[in-house]
Amino acid sequence: TPQLQDPNFQNAVVLILNHTPDGAFGLVINRKTGQKWKDQVPVWYGGPCEPERLWLLHETDSGFELTNDLTQSLDSSRAKIFSGYAGWVQGQLDMEIAVSSWLEAALQPNLVLETLPGQIWEKAILSLGLDPSNLSTQTSRLLH
Repeated sequence: TPQLQDPNFQNAVVLILNHTPDGAFGLVINRKTGQKWKDQVPVWYGGPCEPERLWLLHETDSGFELTNDLTQSLDSSRAKIFSGYAGWVQGQLDMEIAVSSWLEAALQPNLVLETLPGQIWEKAILSLGLDPSNLSTQTSRLLH
């Protein structure tokens, strides 16, 4: 099965926030940039598209909300700031899923907000009942 060769997605865990027939939009949730917003809040690598654009992902009573309005008060334990995003054109993500370039799983808010970045990929794989050591290092993970 062909696997993704893009280093932007090697061992990536991507939270898909919008998936329509016209394309898909998501955030890589397991990579920090090493930068801090306002010298306080870590900035996470959201993906290779528009890296200059910042996004605020925060948990609400009904799930997650995404905005680029960073003036809101920020409870950093229930929110993350991302630089860039992962985007797919019409049919691209569906094709990648069809050839098993991605593994799909249900959204796990604790995985997104509470798990250390270096543990997210492994915990995501384990949540599927799979052994990470049996997978190609090019396999990535999607959360819906």
